[in-house]
Amino acid sequence: GLINPALQPFTYQASEGSSHANGVTLRLQKRQAHGVAGQVTYTVNTGRDNTTAAGGGTSVAQDDKNLAGEWGRASFAGRSANGQISVQLPWGVNRMWLARGGVLAAIFGDWSMTANVTWNSGSPVTVRCSTCAAGVASGTTGTLRADYNGQPVYLSNPTINRFFNTDAFTTPLAGTYGNSQRNFLTGPGSHQLNATFSRDVHMGSNRTTSITVNATNLLNTLNYGGLNTDVNSPLFGQISSARGARTIRLTMRFRF
Repeated sequence: GLINPALQPFTYQASEGSSHANGVTLRLQKRQAHGVAGQVTYTVNTGRDNTTAAGGGTSVAQDDKNLAGEWGRASFAGRSANGQISVQLPWGVNRMWLARGGVLAAIFGDWSMTANVTWNSGSPVTVRCSTCAAGVASGTTGTLRADYNGQPVYLSNPTINRFFNTDAFTTPLAGTYGNSQRNFLTGPGSHQLNATFSRDVHMGSNRTTSITVNATNLLNTLNYGGLNTDVNSPLFGQISSARGARTIRLTMRFRF
């Protein structure tokens, strides 16, 4: 509609999406022995595509006459690791310590623990220019990308207020398209420790009380969430949210 004022606004769609991806996963596993089991998994995903649409969805190109310019890193590209260990804690009946019972055994005995550590390198994000669409008559807000001037992008000490080098990006000149690629930046990564502690307390006959303690983000690690990548925003380059803080849940179940 902006290109030809005589026409009403419309969206033209074409099946031009394409994606190439490769990945590898390495896993090391220890089967349970002497009350201990665990595994470590490391995954690397690489890929390039020209759209984030999937499952029949659509996305809008910056310049419909230059679809090759949409090629960039896929949104799923990155590295991740996961480690898990399950341990029968060495206190209680048929275990190394407190095997003869007593008050301490009644409190600390027969517990099991499962701990899970996750790590993610961060996902690719695009630096955009949200209010520049009218300058190139694209008609769709937020499709234009910023200009990249060649400066180093990543900072040695990123902060909440300046996660990357914002001076490396500028607003494109009126009537021009941004030269930065899709998914040019890597957003904030994350790492977290979760743990579960469980125990069955036998109360005679067929009665049992199961106690479970679930701790999410046990160490209360600060993990950044959203990132402002709008070059025209006064908050450009700032972290906009944080992932969940530590939570602990106690569950008790009586079976009879």
